[in-house]
Amino acid sequence: MSEMYRVSRQAMLVNDLERSRPAYWAARLLFTATRNPVTRHDGPLSVLRSYTLDELAALASRAGLPTSIEVRRRHWFRMQVVARKAR
Repeated sequence: MSEMYRVSRQAMLVNDLERSRPAYWAARLLFTATRNPVTRHDGPLSVLRSYTLDELAALASRAGLPTSIEVRRRHWFRMQVVARKAR
């Protein structure tokens, strides 16, 4: 994240899945409708390997991002880190 922030011009945005039980079961339910075995396996696995909101905030802090960053939940089990640069 520190390198992403360093090379950005105005802001850095990280958008990722949030790990939670509801997200896992939603992925299991959603991807049962597909015939592709890779998708059926990879969707729920991606949720299991994702971060929680607190873990993402800790990663941003360890990366040395400014304290004014926004770490927030978004719709459909997503979360974001937004770090804006001063103009």
